[in-house]
Amino acid sequence: MALLSDEEQNLRLMKGLDNYSKWQFEKISPFIRGDVLEIGGGAGAMSELVMGHPDVKSYSVTEINKNNIELLKNSKVGLCKIISEANLEKFIPEGFENSFDAVLSVNVFEHVKDDDSIFRNSCKCLKKGGRLILFVPAMHSLFGVVDEADNHYRRYEKSDLLSLAEGNGLSIKRIEYMNIFGALGWFYQGKITKSRVHNNQELSLFNKLVPLLKKTEKILPLPFGLSLIFVGEKQ
Repeated sequence: MALLSDEEQNLRLMKGLDNYSKWQFEKISPFIRGDVLEIGGGAGAMSELVMGHPDVKSYSVTEINKNNIELLKNSKVGLCKIISEANLEKFIPEGFENSFDAVLSVNVFEHVKDDDSIFRNSCKCLKKGGRLILFVPAMHSLFGVVDEADNHYRRYEKSDLLSLAEGNGLSIKRIEYMNIFGALGWFYQGKITKSRVHNNQELSLFNKLVPLLKKTEKILPLPFGLSLIFVGEKQ
């Protein structure tokens, strides 16, 4: 395998956060069903969880990074349909239009220069009543060194997602912040220490704290967070 970039190192470190991945999955699980397409499987952390969802009939995943494709092929995700040439920013692959009950993307749209295009094409892949499910990095003000290392074009406000949804005929089923503690850590790393690669020990500690953070965020409404969860339904 070729020498890994800062972005790829961060992705692999994040895959080790099993408690965090499960927390993300719990947030979106009620909206997953039927024929599912994941845009950008990455290292496969979310893919492996979604594959086991009892309401999933079929599962396909796109990925254009060669190193990530090898990771996916050598994991449980390799049992699914891995589509390596489907770049939804640029085109809709044959057979995709009006074909999926859920289109899922976890921390991908921020890597896409023309996010309006990939949002629009993702919506076109949905059947009527299908759900577009997104995790994206939240808050313009948090953009820093780590975002640059991860090749992010942007972070999102709720208003950004609402505007995209309105322009593509989606009704909003959920839009909320997640992981307030992580937002503070991201600010510290991105603005103060300015380290481009995550610290594995700090991530491990965070992963251990996830059960406590989950309980806290169930009780308190979040005014901000590291991520935004968006679910929109095609009319």
